[in-house]
Amino acid sequence: MPILTVALQAAFYVVFLVALWRFVRRPGRIELAVVAVFGSTAAVLASSLVGSLAPTLAPLVQPVAVGLLLAQPVFANWLVHLVRPQSRPVMALAVAGFGLSALAYFGRPLVADLVPQSAVALVIGGYFAVAEGWAAVRFLHLAGQRHGLARARLRLASMATALFASAVVALAVGSVGSVPGQPNPAQPVGHAIALSAAIIYLVAFLPPFWLHAVAQRAVAYDLGTQLVAAPSGTQPQVLWGSLAQSAARLLGARRVELIDSADSVLAAAGEPQRDAGDSALRTVTRLDVPLDEVSDRAPHLIAEVEGRLLFVEDDIAVLRLLGAMTRRAVEREEAMVRLAEAGRELEAAVAIRASEARFRALLEAVPSAVIAVDQEGTIVWSTGPTADLLGVSVPQLTGRRLADLLIDAELDTSPAWDGRVRRAEVTARRADGSTLPVDAAATAFDLDDRRYQLYVLSDASWRQTANQLRDRFLGVLSHELRTPITSVYGGTQLLLSRGDRLGEETRREVLNNVAAEAERLVRITENLVVLARVERGAGFLGFRPISLRPLLIDLVTREARLWPELSIELDVEPGLPLVAGDEDYLAQVVRNLISNAGKYAGPGARVRVVAGREDGGVAVRVIDNGPGLGESSPEQLFELYYRADDAMPAPGAGIGLFICRSLVEAMGGRIWARTAADGGAEFGFSLPHYVDPAEAPVAARAEVA
Repeated sequence: MPILTVALQAAFYVVFLVALWRFVRRPGRIELAVVAVFGSTAAVLASSLVGSLAPTLAPLVQPVAVGLLLAQPVFANWLVHLVRPQSRPVMALAVAGFGLSALAYFGRPLVADLVPQSAVALVIGGYFAVAEGWAAVRFLHLAGQRHGLARARLRLASMATALFASAVVALAVGSVGSVPGQPNPAQPVGHAIALSAAIIYLVAFLPPFWLHAVAQRAVAYDLGTQLVAAPSGTQPQVLWGSLAQSAARLLGARRVELIDSADSVLAAAGEPQRDAGDSALRTVTRLDVPLDEVSDRAPHLIAEVEGRLLFVEDDIAVLRLLGAMTRRAVEREEAMVRLAEAGRELEAAVAIRASEARFRALLEAVPSAVIAVDQEGTIVWSTGPTADLLGVSVPQLTGRRLADLLIDAELDTSPAWDGRVRRAEVTARRADGSTLPVDAAATAFDLDDRRYQLYVLSDASWRQTANQLRDRFLGVLSHELRTPITSVYGGTQLLLSRGDRLGEETRREVLNNVAAEAERLVRITENLVVLARVERGAGFLGFRPISLRPLLIDLVTREARLWPELSIELDVEPGLPLVAGDEDYLAQVVRNLISNAGKYAGPGARVRVVAGREDGGVAVRVIDNGPGLGESSPEQLFELYYRADDAMPAPGAGIGLFICRSLVEAMGGRIWARTAADGGAEFGFSLPHYVDPAEAPVAARAEVA
């Protein structure tokens, strides 16, 4: 037997056995049609084998095998019809062709004289050419509606069907001119073409495993590119929708739905079947493909496909690959959403912590004590200044009762939740047992569904000190004003009522006393005016150049007349430069310092006014030989209302030196007090040199150069 014939038989036997094996595993009309297509060819090849092995059976087997071979085009069109329904005339023509061919082949021996062999061959060849050719065209049309490996396999089936028809036509045409008993030259060609068809059928219906894997992954990648390349932020519904559309393209389905484990529709593509009576929709295949064979929670893909699917196992494998890709994309998006939510929660938490930190910093910056108290009156939170005010650390305050820290309180510390702000002056008990007056304000607030009271405590001891200073100042001031006013009033009344009866010397003495007390009133008034400006924060006017020598000479001369019991001397360094200041304020400072020396040094004291150069300015010193500064510190002497205990008998309201410091500092100078070299007191100040504004830029340029 020629090797070509053996190979041909082997190829068709393998294809037939594979088709039969698949039919046994999964019986179905399509699988049966495939068995019929390849069984008809295998039957013809088997008949020749039976004829060579059992010649007695050949007359019985050969007619059956030939009949099956002639029915092969009908089986092929039946297979196509099962995949996509064809019109009835097409199938009727195929069956009619089969009947005509069978009649011609089996009826010719009866009319051998009338019908030549060539006519039978032409009928059979034409029948195969038309019917098999139509089946090949239909296979090719079906391939255009599919994707991936299924499309390739359908194209191979179309090619194999066309080649098989060509092989039969070649054998039929070759038999027309053949001589009985002589080799048919067309037979090797027909066998070769048939062998090619068998091999292609084999690849189409039994592709290698590696080809399956490569093709399925390629198709999945091609269809799933939009899933993989979906930008971050794509909604899961969009991804599932892309999968449904890809499945509809792959299967050529009219309707595709993705159903989750709760039977809810995740996505859909296409239109559902509407007319159940439509003949085109009578053969509708419903596919139910779990996208994950392991997990029961994975979505299912439901597809409605017109007709039946050939090579559907390839499509199912691709769909599962696409489903896995989509699930990963959806899980990625869900993870990104969770990550974004976690990021927002983290940002919110950071913002809350930052806000809390700022709020805490603001509360800690409040100089008053801030305390939060719960409904039982227990301290739950406090600020740092609270510890400073009460002498107890913040951890030690937490958990204590507020009523134990506030005594004789006009502010009721029992819970009151009307929301009003309550204020009162209370007494606080410190950790060392001492007490201090505090101003308290309380209100209620809600936090975490609980009610709390907030207390703000401020040290009020300054008010007591201020009240004491005020009372002391008013007392001293009233005394200071009463004395000169009484003297002026008494002297003027004496002069008015008895002046004509007084001697000249007595009248002059009374007038001098009235003038001195009036001068004293003027100085007190000037000091009060300056004090008022300082307390309300008002500024001073611009300063002018002052020559100290004539100013000091005039001041010392006048003060010597006002203080006849003092020995006032003036020592001015020759050639003193001009100083910057206000002449009236400067005179007020010098008068206050001389008056201070006269009051505290006592009658008969020696007072020296010394003016000389100092670095960057001019210094004026008022030095006396009195008792000195005593136990008072120099800084205390310049405080408002301050008076040393040993200076109480001396007249004064405690504002003169404060006024001196304020005026000197306002003029850009400095003031001091210290013990003099001979044991007395020295009060002095210095003022800067006067610089003409027009010359200042020139001086600045010279310094830079």
